[in-house]
Amino acid sequence: MIALALVLFVCLALPDTQGHPPLQNRIIGGENAQLGEFPFVVALWSDMNNSPYIVCGGSIISAHFVLTAAHCVDDYNPKLGYYYIQAGIVNWEDKGVRYNVTKVIGHPNYDAEGDIALLKVAGPIKFTDNIRPVGLPKATDYLKGGEAVEAVGWGATNTDPATYPKILHKVVLTVVSYEECTKQISSAPSPYDQTVLNATMVCAGKPKGGVCYGDSGSGLVRGANLVGIVSFGVPCGIGYPDVYTRVSSLVPWVHKQIKANS
Repeated sequence: MIALALVLFVCLALPDTQGHPPLQNRIIGGENAQLGEFPFVVALWSDMNNSPYIVCGGSIISAHFVLTAAHCVDDYNPKLGYYYIQAGIVNWEDKGVRYNVTKVIGHPNYDAEGDIALLKVAGPIKFTDNIRPVGLPKATDYLKGGEAVEAVGWGATNTDPATYPKILHKVVLTVVSYEECTKQISSAPSPYDQTVLNATMVCAGKPKGGVCYGDSGSGLVRGANLVGIVSFGVPCGIGYPDVYTRVSSLVPWVHKQIKANS
């Protein structure tokens, strides 16, 4: 068995090229998800130097493509190993179904235009009750402050001491408007108070809940659509909103990349 604590600390060590402090990513204040409840969710693994570890979460969007955060894969070096996804699970120790990643397509300017990456897998992914794609929003869709959304991930559920679950967790959050999110984060401890938001980001949270260590790249959903990707935030579930990539703002880029790489 691979040590999960090591897995998640490695993920946190990924460089933050967005110019923001790295997100301490976990599901706080949530509960266990059931098998098949979020059939699009995958665990993204790295086999660098023949030592597998979980890098981040991801979301199946078609038989050949998965979405995750660009900061999860921006140091990928195919000379050192490869990535693969693990689908059809809620317990990351279960075997599930494995598909190797054949291509990593990170946004070329994600520090300014969106923390998003497209992974092409050696599919087609076989869809079942426990493995299915999530819908994408329209480019014109916009989340409003006060709307209910749901985050999922395998990140830590406590920080003192750090506790990492084997079971996928979920938590219902509330969208925080751009203006309110900017206001709240500006009052956060340094260096988080220097965070600058843009139109490719959306905020969500609740007073004692959110994401933290290990949830990077995982999805934020509203109904049947993937509306956000875990990007960064103030650690951890202490009342400040977390920041997600706003998927609708980058849907044109996603469709363009799928067409170019199919």
